[in-house]
Amino acid sequence: EFFNFGKPRGTEKLLRITIPENLDFERAFDDVLDRYVSYSQLKRIKTTDLGSLYELIFSIVMLDDMSERDFIDELRCRNGNLSITLTLDAQSTVSEF
Repeated sequence: EFFNFGKPRGTEKLLRITIPENLDFERAFDDVLDRYVSYSQLKRIKTTDLGSLYELIFSIVMLDDMSERDFIDELRCRNGNLSITLTLDAQSTVSEF
């Protein structure tokens, strides 16, 4: 097998992170994502709470043997302990948009 064309990346998950408006969302989570996921793509940015918060929606694939709890804990430290949701079935959830 020379190429992985068409081979699934792994289990895609949907990650929703709420952040305060003053946090630089473009790079705020890069280092955490680099440690815990093999693939990430920012799918959507949405304002909430009358524009004082942003909700970032990523499609991700976790690296093998990485702790989801540790991953979420690191994200919580970065987003000021605001809401974080990790959904197992990213495809069906992303198609809602």
